Amino acid sequence: MFFYNQAIRQLQSRIAQGNARVQALKEERMELTRSFNAIKSSFTVAALQFFNGQLLENKDKADKHLDTLSPYNKPAWEAEAWNAWEPQKQDIHTPLYFGLMTTPLPDTDQVFGIPTIMDFIGHNKCVIVESGPEECNDVYAFFQSMALRINARLLHNVNFTFIDPSGFGKAFPIARQLNTRVDSGDLFRLLEEIGRDITRINQTYGLSDDRMFDSIADAVLINEKFEVIFVANFLKDYDRRVIEKLLKIAEQGPVAGKYVFIHHNTCEELPRDISLDGIANAHRVAISGDEFSWKMGNRQSIPLYWWPDEKPTDEITDLVIKKIKSSIPKENPIDWKAIKPANYWKETATQVIETTVGISGNRSPLNIWFGHKHSEDSRECSHAILAGMTGSGKSNFYHAFILSLACRYSPEEVSLYLIDGKDGVEFQDYKQLPHAAVVSLKSLPGLSRSILSDLTEEIARRNKLFSEEYGVDKYENFRLKSGGKLILPRILLIVDEYQELLEGDVNAEASAHLRLIAEKGRSAGIHMLLGSQRFGAANLMYAASIFANIEMRIAMKLSLSDRLALTEFGKEGKDLLANCDLPGKVVVNDRGGNDGHNKLGKVAIIKKDDRLQVIAELTAKSMEQHIPPELLITNIFNGTEQPHIIDNTQLAQLLNHNHWMDKQEMEQFARKEIYHGGIGEIGWFSGETPFVFWLGQEFNVRGHSNVVTRRRQRENVLIIGDNNDARYGIMFGILSSAVLNAPNTDVHFYIADKSIPGAPWSNVLPNFCNGLIQEMKYRQQFAGKNTEVINMLQTLTAEVAARKDIPEEERPQLPTIIFMAADLDRIDSLNLQMNKYGSPEETEAGKMLRQVITEGPALGIHAFISFEGVLPMYNVFNKRNLEFFRHRVALQMSEQDAFDLVRRREASRLQAHGNKPIAAFYIDIGSNKSSVFKPYIVSKGMSETFVKEIAKKLVNG
Repeated sequence: MFFYNQAIRQLQSRIAQGNARVQALKEERMELTRSFNAIKSSFTVAALQFFNGQLLENKDKADKHLDTLSPYNKPAWEAEAWNAWEPQKQDIHTPLYFGLMTTPLPDTDQVFGIPTIMDFIGHNKCVIVESGPEECNDVYAFFQSMALRINARLLHNVNFTFIDPSGFGKAFPIARQLNTRVDSGDLFRLLEEIGRDITRINQTYGLSDDRMFDSIADAVLINEKFEVIFVANFLKDYDRRVIEKLLKIAEQGPVAGKYVFIHHNTCEELPRDISLDGIANAHRVAISGDEFSWKMGNRQSIPLYWWPDEKPTDEITDLVIKKIKSSIPKENPIDWKAIKPANYWKETATQVIETTVGISGNRSPLNIWFGHKHSEDSRECSHAILAGMTGSGKSNFYHAFILSLACRYSPEEVSLYLIDGKDGVEFQDYKQLPHAAVVSLKSLPGLSRSILSDLTEEIARRNKLFSEEYGVDKYENFRLKSGGKLILPRILLIVDEYQELLEGDVNAEASAHLRLIAEKGRSAGIHMLLGSQRFGAANLMYAASIFANIEMRIAMKLSLSDRLALTEFGKEGKDLLANCDLPGKVVVNDRGGNDGHNKLGKVAIIKKDDRLQVIAELTAKSMEQHIPPELLITNIFNGTEQPHIIDNTQLAQLLNHNHWMDKQEMEQFARKEIYHGGIGEIGWFSGETPFVFWLGQEFNVRGHSNVVTRRRQRENVLIIGDNNDARYGIMFGILSSAVLNAPNTDVHFYIADKSIPGAPWSNVLPNFCNGLIQEMKYRQQFAGKNTEVINMLQTLTAEVAARKDIPEEERPQLPTIIFMAADLDRIDSLNLQMNKYGSPEETEAGKMLRQVITEGPALGIHAFISFEGVLPMYNVFNKRNLEFFRHRVALQMSEQDAFDLVRRREASRLQAHGNKPIAAFYIDIGSNKSSVFKPYIVSKGMSETFVKEIAKKLVNG
């Protein structure tokens, strides 16, 4: 027992020692823990102080850097920054600001934040934002900020599409302020349009994952735009077809510049076998309550204190949108010099005329052509029609087309008829273009219709020539068979604002002419390009027949209503037209508007100085190559202005001769068709010593109203009207014509002018006498005083008597005498006097005047008498004497005066269309031939200039 007790005591002692040891160790451990904690606390405070200092320093640097950025790259929507912002150029490749990452600084009340940015444009990315239904408004606010930032960065180079089928668009109030794709109401159809756009852009520019939309040069892209598509509440009210199409666009669209933001409402389930995880190119953001996460690609979500971009205030939104809209869109013009042919006139028009007006797609030429292409499908293009609203670039299209064509083809190959139906400014420069046969500016509808009439006559003339002379049925075969022996260029009619042709056309003449040209023009080598703000015209008859023969459809920017109502293009073409949002962008289809044959392009810009230089070069080349003169005749019309006598192409033929024509040459010239530059006077016989005197420009394509006098009785001219500018302009034209008819040995002038001294027109006739007639040493006598006029009549009556004594067979050799007299009623001794019976009778001076007008014409003395009105005329002539004036010219007058003078009502309705242009009426009482014309007006300095020009050319000749 003792043994056990002793053992127990030993064990208890050892336990007590062990407990004491444990306690000592516990106390030592506690001391070590206290020491470690003290050291740890000291180290943590030092570390935090160091790193907080670093973060605060970097935060300060970051804040200073943010101050240098454009407002759309800054975290906050600061009014001050946006007020100072001026949109200047698009910013494509910088990362997109997306939100703010933050972290609190330990032991401080400060927060460290850095902008969240993502590579977006050019990185083949889309964005998917996930949220529950409670966070939808947060997502929509984020989308609105993204849309505004992207718009501010890309300016006019971006369009938007907003999709919200469940909310009917309320998720995107900003949509009304941005350029958006038109939504037809069918979501699947809308996505199909976007899909077709992606396919077209990829194919047009040869895009791929390695060659994306943003990498193509702006000039090549023809100002195509990026498109950003925002999708709200995805899966709610989205059917399977829409889901599949949308996800495909999100994945494939960035290559073609189509970027998608999708809001995925996670409470909505995806259809079976469809997963958002399959979109490999997505930036993913998740928003749930107060927790936000960010995930790049397919990497696991990394929880962050991330705050999506806040929504701007309405005031800032309005400010940014207003600044963008008021800025000038960036344009990338194509210089016309880049498409200008290196050598002029190297092409032949036998089969086709074709020229480049711009570029299409990846630098491929955009061509306009007419004729017959002998390709595999043997295509024909007879005519074209161009539509574009104001500001779409139609004017530049005309310039690029006309000059490109004129550079490729000589005037022997192509002849142009240019009609400006409205403003009359676009074709102004082409009056000197060698190819221009007709240039009609500000044309009255009646004049424009006469040009169409001339072309229909030419179609008939050519077709008759082809069949009777060459045994062929169309222009191409004629060119091949004639072998160039007969020069007959293709004719191209270009009409700007063609609907003006139909104004006041109660008999549908213009429509009938257009139908005939459309149906039969191509076989005769005659084509037309009609331009307007839209394709149709309200009063156009036979529209179906006309448009059926217009294979080429050319469309520039159109109003939305016109684009939606188009029938001239198929679905594809109408979709392409949505891209024509800047001047110069154009869709061309040479297959009647059928889908599959559309080209979207941009027209090259040709500046005015370049236009004038090219025209001058072409004019010089036409002289060097000795183009036949009849092909270089340009008939110029200005619908509201009076013509210049130098624009008379028939008179110019005489002026361009290096000598006066003899009687046989003059007869040949007079009998030549007007179409070939002659007078068209088949009754011209040199034995009657005929003279031609031009009065003004007729209201038709080629005519210049003229008087032809012969040595017969009554061959005198009477000119009546109170518009003295026009009246003296007519007299000036008559005298100028007389000089070009014959040399100084064959014509003498007697001019009596009783105009009011100091009047603007009072120097016209004296200047003519002192200038041209004296310079050219014509025998002439001028009378301004009453006594001088009476002496002149005495001389003329003596000449009449002397010529009567000359044998009849010798009289044709006598020179022609032109007696021009104005306002003889201002000489009292010439006015009829009342005899004692109260009847008017002639004075002695009046009898001399009567002898000149009654007996003079058959002897080669022709009187050209002018009065301000019918009543002043009756003060000098009685009605019996009036019968000795076969040729009569009337300006606007009363209906009674018109019947008394010209026996026609037309002279009382000459200015029914307004004060401009001044019109006149001519009638040959003997043949009943008549015409309405615009008189040559004598403006300040014009008579002196023209007199010197005639004198210089004739003296040199």
